[in-house]
Amino acid sequence: MIHFSLPVYYTEVFKTKDSKTFLVSLNWYRNAHYHIQNKVKQYFTELIKKEVKDKAPIVTSYSVTYEYYYKNKSSDLPNVTTMTSKWVNDTLQELKLVPNDNVQYLVQELHKVAGKDTINPRVE
Repeated sequence: MIHFSLPVYYTEVFKTKDSKTFLVSLNWYRNAHYHIQNKVKQYFTELIKKEVKDKAPIVTSYSVTYEYYYKNKSSDLPNVTTMTSKWVNDTLQELKLVPNDNVQYLVQELHKVAGKDTINPRVE
């Protein structure tokens, strides 16, 4: 079993203006410039790599459960956990911890709300 915890907010730091923090979701991704999309993907990929280093490869089919701890009750579960899912599965494949993330190997994903956490909103 591989367990990890990832933030759901990202802060973009600017040199000449105030930093901007945003919820990383499908709504954000749809409208974001590809430069910031790539920067955020690299950030999350590095966080995932740190969390899963030294884990044994999964050579059979696998399932993933995403538990979302939200900050704001108007947050949309699939908008947030879908982004986490994409980056987690791509990173596991890149690190050769899973052979592939296609339907032959990734056979189930469960996305659920785990509770409210205004101090540390995250996906586990």
